[in-house]
Amino acid sequence: MASHLGSQLSELALLRAMYADAAWTWLHNDPAIREQWEGAVQAAVDGCEPHCDNAFPGQFRFSIDITDIVQASRPVTLEIHLPVAYPAVAPNIRPEGLNLPRKQQDALNAQTLALQQGHNGGKYLSKHASVVQLVSDLISEIQAVVLAAPQSPTDGLCKVKDHAHVPTRAKSAMEAGITRVLLWMHHLLSTTKRKFICQWSKELGLSKPGYPGILVAEGPSDAVNEYVRRLKALRWQAITVRWQEVQALPLQTLDHRPHCRLATAFSESGVQEVETMSDVAVIMERAGLKDAFLAAMKISKP
Repeated sequence: MASHLGSQLSELALLRAMYADAAWTWLHNDPAIREQWEGAVQAAVDGCEPHCDNAFPGQFRFSIDITDIVQASRPVTLEIHLPVAYPAVAPNIRPEGLNLPRKQQDALNAQTLALQQGHNGGKYLSKHASVVQLVSDLISEIQAVVLAAPQSPTDGLCKVKDHAHVPTRAKSAMEAGITRVLLWMHHLLSTTKRKFICQWSKELGLSKPGYPGILVAEGPSDAVNEYVRRLKALRWQAITVRWQEVQALPLQTLDHRPHCRLATAFSESGVQEVETMSDVAVIMERAGLKDAFLAAMKISKP
């Protein structure tokens, strides 16, 4: 246990920080063991050395409530088990509290298993595989299934908080203006998050999947603001707005599209994925936004 305890506590401390607003419950019948677990994790959160000897009880078992996803005013819960040998052995994570149609539940179960097998494969070897990443990916999958599930006021299905509002398009372009925004993410590998990026793209944008992840979006200000809000509602290790500008439009303007600068860089609307940061730089330069890109990426001009 000692050889893995330090890394386990570090990841549990990160989970505690990422989901600070979530109820955290230790799953053990012995209150003394629950107290030991809590003390060790809190010490890690505080940056202190936990007092753990060879008799420290391993196999952390706990649940966290995901307040972003609710059913009948109750959050969905993830039950998590870290084996003694984790990270050499994969963790087990099981969602609880969902009430989905059979088809959606089966799809979620299959995806949950696939995530854990993908991070395991007999041995837990992927450098990106961690309980933190698994929890983040699984929450994204649950959000995708919940948003895709048929819902009615009486079916009791769960909903993703804050995703129901869609800004009205009745406003004129003059009222909202045009907003351009560049977001930087710690990574942009999750296929579910990339699907959300495409689905929620309101007008124009481009993304560069990989490490780090870059997303540039442009369109009516209310739409772009809603787009950014939804993306931030997903769980990321890090997501920041590196650059943003708002362009006011003439009073008589009803159609914002002729004023979109990214439209000059590529022909199709929506999200365009490119392979490298250099590709993003080229597109931004064609749109007359080279200086903005360099500033956002903290790159000095040549």
